Amino acid sequence: MNVLVVRMPQRPASWRADVVTQDQAVQEARQYVESRMANPSDVWGWSWGFVKLDKLTGGIQWEGTSELTVLGARPSIGKSSFMLSVVLSVARQYAREYPGLEVRVILLEMTPMQVQLRAASALSGVNVIKMRRGQLTFEEKRRVDAAFAHLASLPIKWLKGKHDVSTISKYVRTPSEQSGRSCGFWALDHIGIVPTPDAMRTGNTTFSLGNLSGQLHSLAREVAPGLVLAQLNRQSTQRKDPTPTASDLYGADKILQDCDNLLLLHRPEKYIERAPDEVPERELAYVLVAKQREGFDGVKIPVLYINSFGGWADLSEEEAELMGV
Repeated sequence: MNVLVVRMPQRPASWRADVVTQDQAVQEARQYVESRMANPSDVWGWSWGFVKLDKLTGGIQWEGTSELTVLGARPSIGKSSFMLSVVLSVARQYAREYPGLEVRVILLEMTPMQVQLRAASALSGVNVIKMRRGQLTFEEKRRVDAAFAHLASLPIKWLKGKHDVSTISKYVRTPSEQSGRSCGFWALDHIGIVPTPDAMRTGNTTFSLGNLSGQLHSLAREVAPGLVLAQLNRQSTQRKDPTPTASDLYGADKILQDCDNLLLLHRPEKYIERAPDEVPERELAYVLVAKQREGFDGVKIPVLYINSFGGWADLSEEEAELMGV
């Protein structure tokens, strides 16, 4: 008599490494709490460079679970310069305390040189236009040189050009051949122009964004926390209240599902008609926390936008009082 033996399909061996027992999970959680008690702090991740944002989120989370944060804003609001502020903040922490780590940045529109001009402007207080014209005083040139010297000392690496998610993933995952440093934090500017086969084949950008955000979420979980810039649609500016919301994101449903944090930039002054000479030097702006894994969403964090160099800064208590915040 022939016996039919049915063999169940075997799963790949790799999945076994992801199995965790309840006891192991509890032990890991207990050890984590005890390690935090040994070093209590309001901020237990990398600092964003903005005090109130750090206190709300605990910083950029990398221990236990590294997070994917999406930063959304309408065009010309300043999301690239906000990203630059965060990149510099994290890189300074690595330079001081973590010699084995560096920040990796993916630029799909600007060049690294353009970014350095913006950074040097913010650090020196010298307008980028003056640098481009070469019309600097001796004192301004001294400040710009000091800014460039500081920037050159920071552990940051840049990837320029239109690269797909496969190349971006390899760039983030691979240790540096020159320094041996690994990626501790990465930033992408921006998700809407990452070339994907889906978009090229179907022309459906929203669908391709959904697939892409899932891959970037996996990259953050498996390698290091990431900051991904995203565009908001312009239609929302026609509302009576132009304050951005999560639904203004292109590909909002899937991106919201995949990200751990969603931050939206809002500059109310942008919607007030003024003559060029009436634009305030320092304007009140907001970081809106539209999603946060710990549940602290719907929070408006007041910050400053500095028009002379297109940068962002913390709002001091004195300025907050003057601005009625």
